[in-house]
Amino acid sequence: MAKYGFRSTLARVFEAPEDAAARVPRIEIIGRDEALISGEATLIEYSPGLIRISCGGCDAAFRGDNLYIPAMDHLGMRIFGRITAVEF
Repeated sequence: MAKYGFRSTLARVFEAPEDAAARVPRIEIIGRDEALISGEATLIEYSPGLIRISCGGCDAAFRGDNLYIPAMDHLGMRIFGRITAVEF
């Protein structure tokens, strides 16, 4: 994550994860049925079998069954349903 410069250096000095200081999106997969995206994310495509998002210059696609987004705001979003694949 060297492209973030000062924030990346600050994270190393304080021995913190670089994503904590760099304002980059974070994707957490919780089991097979939930994903949490923290940070700014833009919804590109939405259907029960595919949810595509753009976050921080990276696109991510969540594939599965009965996918839905119960919550989404400027801080992030949650995805529920049977997640079978995540593609970047």
